[in-house]
Amino acid sequence: MNINLRKKIYLIIASFAWCLSPYTALAAADRDSDIIQTSPVFVVAEPQYKVISSSVHPVTAYTSEVAQCDESPCITANGFNVCTHNEEDVIAANFLKFGTKVRIPELFGDRIFTVQDRMNSRFPNHVDVGMKDHTQAIQFGVTVATIEVVELDVL
Repeated sequence: MNINLRKKIYLIIASFAWCLSPYTALAAADRDSDIIQTSPVFVVAEPQYKVISSSVHPVTAYTSEVAQCDESPCITANGFNVCTHNEEDVIAANFLKFGTKVRIPELFGDRIFTVQDRMNSRFPNHVDVGMKDHTQAIQFGVTVATIEVVELDVL
């Protein structure tokens, strides 16, 4: 078969396939190939959250070490293991229920944190952000920021 005719046929088939399935990306057809290869393209949308409430609180940072916690620093007040989880998305707050999702936009943008821990009872309105690095937690210091309680926005 003439190479130019084969290319035209590939283009017609590719155009038709694209119209039928816009979620399919068409791979470039090799000159010597008689088959047009397609592969699915998956678009994963970021979850959307809506703000339920917001309030202003002092915000500090802590790390999972015996000096700042207790004899089992990896285990939070609700039994969550932050060491095996290995993500900086845990906060301690006494005024919110365990599992509450929050955002601190002034400090962390759209990053979502989950309440998994508690603070000393003398800090009833503080938020303590869990961090991996001790030096970074000390440098964070104390600041005041708006805490947004959020939930998944189900369409």
